[in-house]
Amino acid sequence: MWSKLRTLSIVAILEKIKIAIEYTLTPRMKYCILLVLSFCFFGSIDAQDPRFSQFNASPLSINPALTGVFDGKVRATTNYRDQWASVLGSTPFRTMALGVDYKYELNKGDFFGIGFSMLRDEVGVAKLNQTKGHLSASFIKQLSEGGFKSTAHHLGVGVQVGGGQNSLDWGQLWFSRQFDPSTESVNTNLPNGEINQGTSDFYLDINAGLIWYAIFDGGKSIYAGGSYNHINSPVISFLDDQEETLYAKWIGQIGGEFPINNQLAFMPSVLSMGQGPSLETVAGAAIRYDNRDQGEVALRLGAYVRAANKLDSGMLMDAFIVAANFEVSGFNVGLSYDINVSSLNLATQSRGAFEITLAYIHQPLTASGPSRRRIKNPTF
Repeated sequence: MWSKLRTLSIVAILEKIKIAIEYTLTPRMKYCILLVLSFCFFGSIDAQDPRFSQFNASPLSINPALTGVFDGKVRATTNYRDQWASVLGSTPFRTMALGVDYKYELNKGDFFGIGFSMLRDEVGVAKLNQTKGHLSASFIKQLSEGGFKSTAHHLGVGVQVGGGQNSLDWGQLWFSRQFDPSTESVNTNLPNGEINQGTSDFYLDINAGLIWYAIFDGGKSIYAGGSYNHINSPVISFLDDQEETLYAKWIGQIGGEFPINNQLAFMPSVLSMGQGPSLETVAGAAIRYDNRDQGEVALRLGAYVRAANKLDSGMLMDAFIVAANFEVSGFNVGLSYDINVSSLNLATQSRGAFEITLAYIHQPLTASGPSRRRIKNPTF
């Protein structure tokens, strides 16, 4: 019912837009605007999960096994994404997330992580919202130490349990039944013929994941992991429709950090995900500069490409992403921009999405014992 309801609402919006622009725009402009709006709305009719281009800056929304996998004791992250403002004006797609996680050492090299995360996604004129919250727990086991002085391999497993609710502002919508041809205007006093239920029932949501990583001497690290989300196929309908469930989603990621010299490092990363009929891959790399002084100042510049499947056309290039990060004294500020390179770039003028992230990691964690060695984790 979720997708049917959203489809009816969006069709009504597009009918209104079509009437409004019929007498004011050139044929080419009409085509571009309607194509963009149709893509923006219908591209997520089936309630796909939102995602961030700076995926490594939102670890708890990627893989619950990443809970506690950071070089410190407490981590806090916030993310904001603004998409399609170039064509939707004051009602773009907006996604916000926050997360907090804590790491505790159980034994030498073994850790337990707990965390909490929230995500809110707001779409279009009718403010179709998804709001979710999860509690996370992970266990990180040191598998072995190699022949190098500081080489260590770890395997982590994590689970998330939480829930969510969806909402829709019916007051922002009108339907074709409310359009009066005699006056060529909308009469919102007429019945719209829809069941105006503005919120869905609260639903339970369960996710699980695995992560493996290795830390080598000299600052080199590699990692690989994956997660499976919405294991219980939660019902997300506004109405009593048990068949309208959220698609299960799988995510796979791989990456690492490879020092070039004492101050520069190469950081490639790849993230692939699939949910229902939708597939997407983001791949690229960053160069990280670290002056290795007491203030721990570091800069990172990266470039990535995103490809997604488009109906029967297979995987096509969707966006080129540029990103920059500034790290100092435990803080990490990230900025990124999606340059649209899909078939919609003419209408959007290549403007896609803007993201800003902020993370803070408190107190580098040291192991127990007289050595007080510093516990190292991959840099994501």
